[in-house]
Amino acid sequence: AMREDLTELALLSGQHSRFKRDLKLSPHFAKLYMLWIENSLNKKIADAVLVYKESTTIVGFVTLKNAPEHVQIGLIAVSEKHQGKGIGASLLNAIPALFSKKEIIVSTQGENEIASAFYQKNGYQLDSKKYIYHLWK
Repeated sequence: AMREDLTELALLSGQHSRFKRDLKLSPHFAKLYMLWIENSLNKKIADAVLVYKESTTIVGFVTLKNAPEHVQIGLIAVSEKHQGKGIGASLLNAIPALFSKKEIIVSTQGENEIASAFYQKNGYQLDSKKYIYHLWK
C-alpha cells in the first residue's frame, strides 16, 4: 500500500509542473513521475523520502537529496483531501533536523504560482534568476 500511496502522491506533485503543462512533455508525465518516485525510494536519485501518515495511509511526502553544500527538495505533495492542514509545512520543518546543511533548496518554475506561494509562505526566498528557493537555517 505504501508504494501505491506514494505513486499517487507523486503524480499529484506534478499537476502544476512544466512536465504536465508542456504539450511535448505531458504524454510522458505519468511514466516520468512514477520513475521519479521509484528511483527516489531505491536511493538512485534521493537520499531520503519523508512521509506523513494518517493511521496507515501516507497522505504527504517529500524526497530529499543530500548534496555537498545543501539539501535539495525533489518532489513534495499532500493528498488533496488533506491539503490546508499544515502537513506540507510539517514536512518542510522536519528537514533541517535530519541534515546538518545550512541551506535547503528547491527548484520550481516561475509560472507555478501554487508552489512559489507555498515555499514563500514557509520562509523560502526566491533566487529569481533560476526560480530556486532557499531556506537558510
